[in-house]
Amino acid sequence: MRKLIIISAIALAGLITGVVVINNTHPILLSLALGTARSLGKPIPASVYTDGRLDKGILVYRDKDNGYVLSLKDFDNDGMLHYIQIHTKENWVGRPVGSNIECYDVIGARLIQSEVGQNSVDFKDDMKGFDMDPHLTVAGNTIAFTVPYRYLKYNMIKVALN
Repeated sequence: MRKLIIISAIALAGLITGVVVINNTHPILLSLALGTARSLGKPIPASVYTDGRLDKGILVYRDKDNGYVLSLKDFDNDGMLHYIQIHTKENWVGRPVGSNIECYDVIGARLIQSEVGQNSVDFKDDMKGFDMDPHLTVAGNTIAFTVPYRYLKYNMIKVALN
């Protein structure tokens, strides 16, 4: 009986330690386990051009509800644009209301998005957006739009879906 109590205590301590470590390194995993986050999967095959030059560092994820999510994490200079959401059905481009590690995280090459991360603000919004028209065009497998130069140091993004 005493062995069972000791083994149960060790298992409980290990479980608590595991939850604390996961919460500190990848807090979105707990949201995923609770059903308040979703996986957008691995990047889809696409060629992304910034100002006409191929940019292999920008990843494209398929969002079945809204269109596409571009991962710009390595290219955002001021922390305003980690991700861009392209709403092809409603024909608008937005930035997520939250883009920190609790809203978006890449785990095992899969993009995980929380409920907060699923909400975005239109680039045209003058308060929380950029007060600019991105001139989104969707033609076949090509998506093109303008972005605020002051944050990304380029003006145009063109996505060619493969």
